[in-house]
Amino acid sequence: MSDIVKELRELLDKATPGPWVYRPHKNDDWGVVRATDGNGYPIAQARAGRHVTDDEYAAHRVAKTDPFEANARLIAAARNHLPAILARIEALEAALQRQPEPATSAAGIKRRHIRR
Repeated sequence: MSDIVKELRELLDKATPGPWVYRPHKNDDWGVVRATDGNGYPIAQARAGRHVTDDEYAAHRVAKTDPFEANARLIAAARNHLPAILARIEALEAALQRQPEPATSAAGIKRRHIRR
């Protein structure tokens, strides 16, 4: 298992269980992500990652849109899909480990000649 997969598995194991959802309650503030474990507490609140002007906020209020929706949906989707992504990476890493080294590599040539 690669270091990245190991780190992400450890973080996933410590995080609030999923699935996570974007603004499941009608009265949720912009960018809210909640777990569906029934406790009702927000997990995260996304922001724009930049200064949002008063005019931009006003336009979103008029349009009834969330300026942080894309970031919040990404946070929820990443949490929800991460177990499957990590499982796929682990399966691919395991498949690569089972592959014999090509005979053109130094280790492959050495093994081929030792087997004879």
